Amino acid sequence: MGCDNWKGKHKQYYQHFTMTISYQQQVATSSGLGVFWKLLFKWKGSIYKLVWQNLFVYMVLYYALSITYRFGLNDTGKKKFEQIPLHCQMFAELIPVTFVLGFYVSIIITRWWVSIRSSPGQTLAASSSSTCIRGHDDRELMRRTIRPYT
Repeated sequence: MGCDNWKGKHKQYYQHFTMTISYQQQVATSSGLGVFWKLLFKWKGSIYKLVWQNLFVYMVLYYALSITYRFGLNDTGKKKFEQIPLHCQMFAELIPVTFVLGFYVSIIITRWWVSIRSSPGQTLAASSSSTCIRGHDDRELMRRTIRPYT
């Protein structure tokens, strides 16, 4: 029983489980070295598409500073270069990062908890509508329409 035959017989289930953008053909026919990276950058929802520019800038600056330190500076220049992070470290100790991060996390958790507490019984109503209204055609749309109003 091939995949195409399965699609024809169980079309309603197949349509329910398909992705918005399908990569199955590329995954099935991919071979060779570097396939993972090709597929990763083809993926529309990839986190790498969001951060690659920042990562590239960071890498260029890092290697430029590293090459400058290793090959472009003499001993006195290297000592001055090493004093820069020590100077920055003194100011970093003035602001306790863990303390500030604790306040931030506390605020986020409080907002999340208030939103959960302000909508009581939503999970019960959603599971009840899923239990009582079965099916995949118009009933699925009916369940999706009912859930926000409960």
